Parts: sequence; structure tokens; C-alpha cells
Amino acid sequence: MQTMRGNLSPPAAQCGHVLAGALLGLLAAVPSFVHAAPFAETQKLTASDAHTGDYFGARIAIDGNVALIGALAKAGAGVNRGAAYIFTFNGAQWVEKQKLTPPVPHNNDYFSGAVAIQGNIAVVGADREDGAGGVDRGAVYIFEFDAGSSQWQEKQRLAASDAQDYDRFGISVALDSDLLLVGASPEDGAGVDRGAVYAFSRDSVSGVWTEQQKLTASDAADYDDFGRAVSLSGSTAVIGAPFRSTLGTYRGGAYIFTHAGNTWTEVKKLIGSDSADNGDFGIATAIDTAGSALIGSGEGSAYFFTHSAGDWLETKKFKSADTSITLGQSVALDDTTAVAGSQNGGAAGKGVVEVFKFDSGNWSAPQIIEGSDDTGAAAVALSGTFLMSGSYMHDSYTGAVYVFSTDPSLIPPTPTGTVGSGVPPTLRLISKAKIKTTAARTIIKGASNGTLVEAAYKVGKKTRIKLVPVVGGVWKFKLKLTSPKTKIVFTALNSANLRSAPAKATILQNP
Repeated sequence: MQTMRGNLSPPAAQCGHVLAGALLGLLAAVPSFVHAAPFAETQKLTASDAHTGDYFGARIAIDGNVALIGALAKAGAGVNRGAAYIFTFNGAQWVEKQKLTPPVPHNNDYFSGAVAIQGNIAVVGADREDGAGGVDRGAVYIFEFDAGSSQWQEKQRLAASDAQDYDRFGISVALDSDLLLVGASPEDGAGVDRGAVYAFSRDSVSGVWTEQQKLTASDAADYDDFGRAVSLSGSTAVIGAPFRSTLGTYRGGAYIFTHAGNTWTEVKKLIGSDSADNGDFGIATAIDTAGSALIGSGEGSAYFFTHSAGDWLETKKFKSADTSITLGQSVALDDTTAVAGSQNGGAAGKGVVEVFKFDSGNWSAPQIIEGSDDTGAAAVALSGTFLMSGSYMHDSYTGAVYVFSTDPSLIPPTPTGTVGSGVPPTLRLISKAKIKTTAARTIIKGASNGTLVEAAYKVGKKTRIKLVPVVGGVWKFKLKLTSPKTKIVFTALNSANLRSAPAKATILQNP
């Protein structure tokens, strides 16, 4: 059976495969930051065949230089069939390489409602696929990269051995090596919507995935939604049950399972130290290789747990200073960096990502990140120097993914400079452009390779300007703003002149 509480379409963000280094418990020796520099936006990704209503970016997984991005409502030749896109990093930018779809698409399958990737294996959930003679039973598709053809090929379709209508098998997935976990949070069990997670293992010779065990909570109760979020690292899994009503209504919980031999065993139930009614603790989960977990909630917090002396202890709670930000709706964890996203709040009200770094026994103040024209943060993913944030609501639900990096070679220089005097409107520039400021004007020189320059100029209300080079790399655009004697003229010399008299303009990368 399936019940609906709140906005569950598409499903709440989940974290698939998260590989991480050593985030060492309470106060063990911790290496210097891998992400030493702050994150800065380097790219905005969209699908090559983007359409309104695709929900591109609702799900993201990264492994090294390969990303898997879901567009769960992609219409295809029907309605809400879904698709997943493979992007690879070529050393300078992320490039779309392939679009994945099931061999037999159906309307309202929502293919890519969950994604995970590791090495040459990609996993895509279609939790609304009906299955044979059923309704919303769900399925998961395994793709493998074939070096000979340089293509990702569909290898296997997985379904629950005891599939029932409305179980939504594939609402979450997590992958590590030859182990795969698949959530079916509306699975009834001995009641209603208690939830289950199915464990699969891969034969190292044949490559075939086989169901190994069905996991349920030891204290399962109706409407728990166990399996809404799953994350996996090595032999340890974290499974979210955000609607668990422990000591209150929908406070939530998260369960730690460990794997030994062919058996998964529940070892701990986690609850936020200050969980409140309708807090939905466990709506998002992440885990790293050293035995640390980050649990998101729906009330605006993310909780960090460490594994020490055989127990799991909450050692940090992350909560935004801005009460409009519902931190923890998505989470990611990688080495000494914890990330929590909010689909709302921020300067533009379009969501933010907050990044926390651990060094010498302390967590840093957050770096608050917003995309150039959106953020969304319905899904966040970390790998190496890259952070991705998905905004499926961007551009009338077409969707976009914003790429941030700490790699200095990829980060545009921070523009600085002021001109004029008087009431301060704001110009925001994000590009690899060079800026020259004089007493009378500011000249913004576009990069010779035709790098996209994007600016926002605020006079009363924000007007957004996108500049695209035409033949010969020449910029052509002219905009007269609402304030008297204020205009921006983009000439045919790869430059932009800002004349502001008597107003003052401040040029920032992230105002």
C-alpha cells in the first residue's frame, strides 16, 4: 500500500553511492583539507534534449570523472517515462556522453527516481514501474560500461522476489563494489507502509546480481517509510525511516546495518538528539569509509554521527543560521567535507547548499553556496574536488545541475571593483572574464574561448542577462535599465561597458 504525506512526488532526495576518505571520529588525527579552497561554480549542466517538466537534476551520483544525472519525469515518447544522463569530465569541463533509458519504457515509470554509480556499473531505479500485472511495483536497471563500444549497456533488470502493488521497489539505491541495496519504503510487510530494503550481491564471475536478503527494521511500525533513503560504504549501510514515530509523530529514525558473510544485521538505530514531531529525521543519508554518517531531516538540520568503540554517537548538528533554509533535505559526505542542501531559502529563495569542513578537531563555519541563477539542492553529490547540486524546478521544471569545484584551475577569478556613487544597485558577474575599472566605467572583457558570461544587474528588481558569443566570439547585447541614466551596453569588442551615474555598482562573484 502507498500513503502520501507532504510533497512526495518526486520522492525525497536520497544519496546513492558515496565514496569518502577518513573522517576520523571524534578527535583522531585528521589530515589537512582535501577541499582546501572554497567551492566556486564552474559549470551549469542541462540535458541536450531538455524540455519543460523533465525534472533533470532531481537525482545525482558521481564517481570520479563520471556523473549520473536523473530526469525522472522525462516524457520520451509518452508521459513521465524518465531518463538518466551520463556526463564525464574531460579535464576542462563536464560533457554529456549518453542518455540511458530502459529497454521497454512505459508511461509514468519515473525511470531515474534513484541513481548510483561506481566504476563501470550504473544503477537506475524506476520505482513507479508497474511490473507484470501490477501497479507501481518498481524495478531497478543495471548498466555496465563497455570499453569496446564506449557505451553504457543495459545488463539486468531487478525486481523484488515478493513484489506487491505500490511497493515502489527502487525508490532509493546504494552501490558499493559487489553489494547493492534497493529501497521499497511503501512496502507493507506485516502492516501498512512499513518499508523494506532488498540486498543484492554480484557474482564476480558471471556479473549477475542476485537478491540476498530482505532487510526490515527490528521495531517496524506502520507508515515508517523504512528505506526511503539508503547509503552504503563497504560492509556498513545507513537506512532512513523518516516517518518513524518514535516518542512523537513522524520524528523519524535511521538504522545501521552491517554485512558479514552473506548476512546483513541491524546493529543500531539512530535518532536525532533534538528530533521533534514532523522532523522526518532520515529523509536523506550519507556514509563515508571511516564509519561516519550524515543524516538529514525535513525540519532544517543535518546530524553527524561517528562510529567509535563499537557505538554510533551524534557529535555534531548542522543547522543554518537563516531560518528560511531547511537544511538537510539532501546530504553528502566525502573525506573531511559534509554537505547539506535546502530546496528553499537563500538570497534568491531558490535553495542553498552549505558546506562544512573538519580540521584539527573542529568543524568550520559553513560556506554558503548558491548557483548562478538557481540552486535547488534537491540532490547533492561529492567526489574529489567536485560538488554537484541539482535543481529539478529550474526553468519550469526543465531542471539543471550546478557544478562547483575547489580546483583552482577551474575556478573563475573573483571580480572586484566599484564605480560611481550614490544608491547601490548590484551587478553580479560569473565568468572567466577580466575586469578593468576606471573612475567612469567598468569594462568586462570576455574570455577568448567564448566562455559564457552571465550577469545580473539589480535596480529595484533583478534583471538577468545572458551573453552568448556570435560569429567570431563577438558579444552582442544591449539593455536599458529602469534607473535613469543607467545602462549596460555590450559592444562588438568582447567587452561590456557599465555606465552608472549617479548610481553606484558593486561587482561580486556571489553577492
